Amino acid sequence: MIIRLVAASALAMEIAIHADLAPDHLREVPYVGVGFVLAAVLLSLALFGVLADRPRGWLLGVALCVGMGVLFVASRTIGLPGFREAWSSDGGLGLAALPAEAVFIGCAIIASRQAQGDGLVGLLVRGAAGAPAGHRGGRCGCARRASWWAKSGPGECRDLVEASGPEHRDWQETTPGA
Repeated sequence: MIIRLVAASALAMEIAIHADLAPDHLREVPYVGVGFVLAAVLLSLALFGVLADRPRGWLLGVALCVGMGVLFVASRTIGLPGFREAWSSDGGLGLAALPAEAVFIGCAIIASRQAQGDGLVGLLVRGAAGAPAGHRGGRCGCARRASWWAKSGPGECRDLVEASGPEHRDWQETTPGA
């Protein structure tokens, strides 16, 4: 819960920074400004997803933080088409965003390990399957080994995406935080 709140705070900081800088960028270089507005909207979606502890929210947040960090550094070093700024040309807000992005990514790694004990790989698998983070689940040793399964009864598991049956008897349970 604390990790989720720290991550949500980092995303809220990112939203505030991008919303604050968007009007100036819209005036100076419109495509960059649109990117800032889009980032603020997508960060808001990620924030709601993280607060609901949904893997897709965590994944969206990680993708945005990585992408924004790369674009920030590129805009200060090699430049973007028609746009190159000094490191502190935005009053230092861009530099302040980098630690928040790193904090969020760190929180996502910790949260994914706590949820299933398998880090970002598990987060990617659960995110693709739509499985909620922290569910009591595990892996089934059947032919669909890559699927994440939720326990539906003794000796049974069921796919989180489509129901299966009792043929999945070699269940390996994982518990959040274990």
